[in-house]
Amino acid sequence: MKYFGLKFSVTATLIISACLVTVMVRAEDKECYDCHKEARQRFQKEFVHPPVEDEDCSACHEDHGESNSLKLTAEAPELCADCHDLDDDDLKSAHKNYPLGEANCYSCHNPHASDNEKLIRTVQHSPFEDRDCESCHGEPQDKIETIEDGAKLCYECHDAKNDKKNVHPPVEDGECTSCHSPHASDNDKQLIFKGGDLCYQCHDRKDDKAVVHKPVAEGLCVKCHNPHSSDNDFFLVKPFPKSFYPPYKKGIYALCAICHKDTVSNLAQRYGAKTGFIRNNENLHARHVNNKKKGRNCKACHDVHSGDQEKQIRNEVPFGRRYKYPFKYTKFKDKKGGRCVVGCHKPRVYGPAVIQGSN
Repeated sequence: MKYFGLKFSVTATLIISACLVTVMVRAEDKECYDCHKEARQRFQKEFVHPPVEDEDCSACHEDHGESNSLKLTAEAPELCADCHDLDDDDLKSAHKNYPLGEANCYSCHNPHASDNEKLIRTVQHSPFEDRDCESCHGEPQDKIETIEDGAKLCYECHDAKNDKKNVHPPVEDGECTSCHSPHASDNDKQLIFKGGDLCYQCHDRKDDKAVVHKPVAEGLCVKCHNPHSSDNDFFLVKPFPKSFYPPYKKGIYALCAICHKDTVSNLAQRYGAKTGFIRNNENLHARHVNNKKKGRNCKACHDVHSGDQEKQIRNEVPFGRRYKYPFKYTKFKDKKGGRCVVGCHKPRVYGPAVIQGSN
């Protein structure tokens, strides 16, 4: 038994060692662009950082094999100082003698490529573009400081963004730079990340289900939410009811009407409306929603961000605080109607050809 046990251990050890060697060889043989295909295209700019031009990614990034981490070998400015002498007189003069040892180089320079000389990012803050550093920082000191703290500095030029009922926490805390680069960015509005990727730095992802609402899929959170402040709940740009059973009134779904104008305008028309969600000529959206005592919120059936079924239909419908009804939606093959199986009522079919009494 000992013999067989020893034989098994040796064999297992050899197999594991062979696997490790294979993985290491594959990792070494694998080029960065084999996985990061989109990066090659993004780096096709007029000015390219030499390590990128030489495809020497490891000059700044740690090798990461099969993981998704893009870890740097050091943070700026220490990383940049490996090649750039921060005490060089020309370099200090180009930065108006502000102390480079504290600088966040990425807030001005793209570390990979740019269409601007010195790899300056595309969207530039006006004082930065005009090289008027003193308007925000004052004269160069031993430490990089601003002449005012937080949003107080920004509001010397920009209109206040905290003047509505509900204020986004970064705005309320005066932390404008948690979303915007104060110098330059490659994104609109000097945002530090593009679109929804910025929001997901703090908020849970909303695009994690099978069917994603178009604005969410496109990263256009601001289509529905004001990123600064709003008089509406959830920082919405237009009214939308918070209650699950809101009494219907005109304008209550102004938010949805931004894109779904016909559906919302038809809510006032119980019969004869031009809609696919119809049964025996009755507008079923109006039937669910248009009740002056107890309407149903759009969220009763649809998830506003992403859903597990077509049309962002929910898998479950909330009932009270403790219960949920299962919800199964099936679309007809001809795409001219469908079938709902839900705990609220017995199974129903709908569509232009459906008459009362059909199941």
